[in-house]
Amino acid sequence: SMDVIIENGESTEDAVGVKEYTTTTDNQTRVTVGVYQGEHDQAEENVKIGELGLTGIPPKPEGVPSIEVTYDYDSDGILHVEAVEKESGETVDVDFAI
Repeated sequence: SMDVIIENGESTEDAVGVKEYTTTTDNQTRVTVGVYQGEHDQAEENVKIGELGLTGIPPKPEGVPSIEVTYDYDSDGILHVEAVEKESGETVDVDFAI
């Protein structure tokens, strides 16, 4: 499934969205965040813009790590995406030209 961060029709000028995610398996030390553009409920029905991989997540039971992903779309048409694992501080960020 897909989480909508910026709704259709919402102003994209300097739009920011934050979403919290977690792991889906025990001792998972890496997550991949897919970034899509579109309005469908299923990610694969939308256009994939890119992805980022966050490593260095402390091994814990599934659902325990807290990963905050920030989406910041600026007035130049650049989508800045940053993922941070809160306990370790591990961070990855990627910019996408939309």
